[in-house]
Amino acid sequence: MNLDKSQSIDLAWDLKHERLTLGGALTLRAEAEMIAQLNKQEEFLVYIKPGSNDIKKVMKVFEIAFRSSKLSFIAKIEDGHQPQYPDFFFDYESSIENYSTRRVAEIYKTYSIRPQLTWNHRVLCKLNDISDYFNENSVLVSLKNFESDFVGSNANLDIWLTAFSELNRIKDLNFILIGEDFLTKNEFSEKFILSLQIVGIGLEVQLALISNLPLFIGTASGIATPAIFGHNRYTIYKHPQHHAQSMKNEIEDGKFPFSVPGQDFKLSIPTVDVIVADVIKHWDSRPT
Repeated sequence: MNLDKSQSIDLAWDLKHERLTLGGALTLRAEAEMIAQLNKQEEFLVYIKPGSNDIKKVMKVFEIAFRSSKLSFIAKIEDGHQPQYPDFFFDYESSIENYSTRRVAEIYKTYSIRPQLTWNHRVLCKLNDISDYFNENSVLVSLKNFESDFVGSNANLDIWLTAFSELNRIKDLNFILIGEDFLTKNEFSEKFILSLQIVGIGLEVQLALISNLPLFIGTASGIATPAIFGHNRYTIYKHPQHHAQSMKNEIEDGKFPFSVPGQDFKLSIPTVDVIVADVIKHWDSRPT
């Protein structure tokens, strides 16, 4: 790849051959924020190619994923005239999924820039407003439950609730659940589990919280993207057969190339004992 540090770059958010995902949108945003560190660009045109995706749903994800950034992103439902990122800027096959981290890793390896999602003043003010919902013993959690996806990748809620109970007993931890999954369940009546979606916190604020709490744990999904593109500790679990080939290209020894110490991406199905051990390991190693 070759990025001209003096060149302003437009983005292409191409959805013609894949379904709309929050993770794909946040990954493209992360790439743009890395590029901005090179060329000092503060505003990006995003040429959206919705394909068969509902344009209203596309724009809703755009608002959440791009308009929460410190940078400015302007949506264009049309084809641009100048070469667009990513297709024009990579020598290898560029038709990888939008949510793939391969391009992020390429920018990191070429320019030594780590991905770090930034949040604008509006989102940070809202984040400050919800500070009463968490404390120094809070762990952020996202549990995937998406019916139309690879069913084996969904979280086993019974296993996770048992782990939460054990961790609350051992370490007096409380758990902040983010995202919209499992909202039909009534298992979150325990005083040490709180769903931010149920209490009405916007998704962009929930995503920003990942960058501001010291520990995130959960199952792989688009909600987990800010943890992967951040500096805080996390363990994320992904079913070893889900996107197996893609994961071989992205993960080595449980790490992304740009991961920092304390960030683990495990291609495995977690048990209660594994979840408890991983959380305790992180919790006891966190900066104090």
